[in-house]
Amino acid sequence: MASENLSLTAGELRIANVANLEAELSALWQSAAEGTETRQPVTRASVLTLLAYSESEQAGAETLKLIGEITHESPCRAVVMVADRAASQAQLRASVFARCRIPTPGERQVCCEVISLYASGPPVEGLKSLVIPLIIPELPVYLWWRGSDFAPPAYLADILRVTDRVLVDSSAFPDVEHGFTALAQQLNRVWGARRLAFSDLNWTRLTPWRELLAQCFEFPEAVSCLHQISKVRIEWGEDASTRRGAKAAAWLLAAWLANRLNWQPKKAAQTKTGGRVLTFDCNGQPVEVILEPAVGERLSVSIETRGPAAGVFRFMENPAAAELTGHCAVVGRPPFVRRMPLGATKISQVISHELHFPSRDLIYEQVIDTLARVVALPY
Repeated sequence: MASENLSLTAGELRIANVANLEAELSALWQSAAEGTETRQPVTRASVLTLLAYSESEQAGAETLKLIGEITHESPCRAVVMVADRAASQAQLRASVFARCRIPTPGERQVCCEVISLYASGPPVEGLKSLVIPLIIPELPVYLWWRGSDFAPPAYLADILRVTDRVLVDSSAFPDVEHGFTALAQQLNRVWGARRLAFSDLNWTRLTPWRELLAQCFEFPEAVSCLHQISKVRIEWGEDASTRRGAKAAAWLLAAWLANRLNWQPKKAAQTKTGGRVLTFDCNGQPVEVILEPAVGERLSVSIETRGPAAGVFRFMENPAAAELTGHCAVVGRPPFVRRMPLGATKISQVISHELHFPSRDLIYEQVIDTLARVVALPY
């Protein structure tokens, strides 16, 4: 078991030359190998390159802290970019250090490189010339977008062309509808000769929700209900303190249901509380989906069906117990309850999970396309 963490630093380097950065990295590892702080052999480990992009020093500092947690699970070379385009003073500076986890006596300590780049004013245009040479050849490249809406500036195009997967987090979208529209536009773009793979950390957090909903409709009586759904109500807590991005999660769940059940968006209306009433067509039958803010911390979903095999399905998260609960009542079957653990919620845990999947998530891409069509409905 690791007993502590160690940060080996080469200090604040006011340089912007790739050759010097590589020299600083070499000096860093030589210092780590010769150091006496741990008296442990040092192993330099990287299974991927993780690029992180933020737009303020505060976000960059937070990212560096999270990188320290992520590298414990996923050894990598991390490059943290801060592009402060709003700053009036032109600056370009860098620092390098290593995050090491000290193992049990006699084992090697595993260390990961972290390079921090800060640019403000015109020098942000030169970030690509610093970042691309730092990418480790023949290993997957992930770009963790820590800005607001995913609308990368032109100077990131070359970096995106060598990226395998982009990680966004819709919980950070300041305007959920605009944010998903911008993301859909980027998903439809082609970078180089191939499509980028995308992950949404908020979508990953919804994995237990999607699994529980699917499980509650897997028996014969409930399968027939799937084609007779008449109303869905999804509520999110406006004062959610234990779950970020509940509003964006509600929109994602609505779009996922519509996409998987082949509902076609028809019209939208606004509620008095700022929510939405969406109307879909399902084989000639209307389906009403209500997205509504509510008091409390919880995200909840209720589904009602029509016809002789009418059913009611209610799902709610319980943050205190770290679980989801589904209450299901269908004609011809005794009511039952199913539970599902909430899973990883810490951002570092979610990122570590996503770093194991370099390929495209086609279902997510389809859901975002559906969501963009829903958001475009006039109301």
